[in-house]
Amino acid sequence: MNMENSFIQLTDLPDEILMNILKQISHVDVLYSLIGVNKRLNNIAHDRIFTSYLNLMISCSHGNIYPLPNPILDRFCFQILPEIHDNIQWLNLESSSMERILLSTNYPNLYRLDLYDLDIEKAKDFFTELRVSLKRFIDCLYLLDGRFNQLHTLKVNIAFIEQNSKINNKEKLPNLRYFSLHCKNDTNYYDEEIKPLVQRMMNLETLNLIFFCKRNKFIDGDELKTNIINYMPRLNKFTFNIFSSSRNFNQIDLRSNEDIHQTFKYFKDYQIISYVDYFERRNESQCRIYSYPYRLNYYKKITNNFPGGLFKYVSYISLFDEHPFEHEFFLQIAQSFPFLKKLSLVNEKGQNNKQCIKSSNHHQNLPIIKYPCLIELDFVQVHEDYIEQFLLDTKTDLPYNVTVLSDYQSMKNVTHNFRRMATQFNCSKVRYIPTSYVTQLPKHFKNYFLSTYIHKFSLFQ
Repeated sequence: MNMENSFIQLTDLPDEILMNILKQISHVDVLYSLIGVNKRLNNIAHDRIFTSYLNLMISCSHGNIYPLPNPILDRFCFQILPEIHDNIQWLNLESSSMERILLSTNYPNLYRLDLYDLDIEKAKDFFTELRVSLKRFIDCLYLLDGRFNQLHTLKVNIAFIEQNSKINNKEKLPNLRYFSLHCKNDTNYYDEEIKPLVQRMMNLETLNLIFFCKRNKFIDGDELKTNIINYMPRLNKFTFNIFSSSRNFNQIDLRSNEDIHQTFKYFKDYQIISYVDYFERRNESQCRIYSYPYRLNYYKKITNNFPGGLFKYVSYISLFDEHPFEHEFFLQIAQSFPFLKKLSLVNEKGQNNKQCIKSSNHHQNLPIIKYPCLIELDFVQVHEDYIEQFLLDTKTDLPYNVTVLSDYQSMKNVTHNFRRMATQFNCSKVRYIPTSYVTQLPKHFKNYFLSTYIHKFSLFQ
């Protein structure tokens, strides 16, 4: 039987049988043989079974390790790796070909890299720039414990910054020139962990800090200058987005927006945005400071003190306040976030001016608000006024196919048991998902929305 007939018989097999056969073959052979042959085999080869882990070297039984033959390596670097780079999570590489493979494309989901036949001293020189995503802060400390002294650029995304008791390394990091730290989750350990780490970077030229912290005192310009900038005489670019919050604030000595703004008087080469909020019912205060322009794709915990601006990179926002959000506030949100895709809202205080059709200066009618890119609207914990704010056709014009999540009873009240004409136009364009348990639904319910998804319910009434 010749190879052409064998190939034809192989392609005649059902996908399930073909996959079982291919699983017995090395992933490198599968990718090299199938990618680009035809659409069906190309799709099979792109499966994560064959693309998440790659052993791009030859291991002999006697222990020697060799690079892939040049024709195979060429095709992987020029075609295959760029095609599947998003799927790759683990790579095994040998020393002579690793640089070429690593530079052939980006590996955004790579979490493990095994290097073989590698001279340790050369490896230290090789890794001068590193961008990693880590689960724990201690992993970042391990990277900076002296093993990679030649590192001059380090960009770190960290899931959690917790207190560390294992590593107490205070040695300076003289070769580091660029450091970026990004942590989305709250931390209580700015003073114990973040500050001591960056103070070791005395020759830093570029610094980027993004984190949310709980602290007795706000992080402001004075704190950044005294405990960060003064430790870095060569620093020429400092970008940051820092959110600090505190409980049990002193209501006698409340710092104003102007107080915080004045602490940045020495930041003359930067445009700094800052504002504070005090929530009496929660006994909590918060301060947000960031350098402008804003580069993140999210903006959390926006309040009525939001100063506005243009945020063209932001696609997700969350809104929270103990004071009402009026129509003009939502108009500002729509103007500031033109590419907004997801919005979540927490506010249990009803609107004061829900019937008002004119702006606060009484000179012009309030416009209908549009969110052209919105795909998800989540009413997490809200007064019914805000559901009405988004569903009334005299206030908001929602795009088609928006997913709306809200309490079922609140939605029922706002839409007058799903019969209200003023909310039907927007409801006819949304996919509604109740966030509360539903037992019975009126028969006309399913015709009121574009589509619905109900987790549990009995028969329609």
